[in-house]
Amino acid sequence: MKWFKILIVAGLILNLSGCVTLSSGEVVTKKLGSFGESRKEVTILNSTPHLSDMTIALVNSGFSVKPMPSQKIITERSGDLTSQYNLVSTRYGLFLEVTPTRQICAFTDYRIVNATINIIDTRTNESVAILKQRGSDGPCTTVTPVFQTLADEMSRIWN
Repeated sequence: MKWFKILIVAGLILNLSGCVTLSSGEVVTKKLGSFGESRKEVTILNSTPHLSDMTIALVNSGFSVKPMPSQKIITERSGDLTSQYNLVSTRYGLFLEVTPTRQICAFTDYRIVNATINIIDTRTNESVAILKQRGSDGPCTTVTPVFQTLADEMSRIWN
């Protein structure tokens, strides 16, 4: 019975020491182009369970987040030729991908995740920057949530 208790305590110590050694990864940024506007206005283009967390972080970093990319149909006539195209009100869209790992945060329901943001210029359909970070998807004992650090990095590279 004594060895059983020692094994349980040793297993618990090993599990908890793994949690203490976890930390957030640095934000890896690859800037692929330049931002044509200084106005920090974006739309999150994909549906994700982390939409509200990312929106709050972006607003805290000085961004205006539009819930939907509104479009306006423009019709131009020149003689007998008529052209019609969509004008998007928000120039930059974000594609947010949050992939959980097998690691969980101790004493919480949150997970360690790999997060990627692809910033897309909707006028040119080109990626302007890609940001990646490993961290938690919520409050965690030793790991910072990814959303605010990613939003802060977006703000830093915007101009």
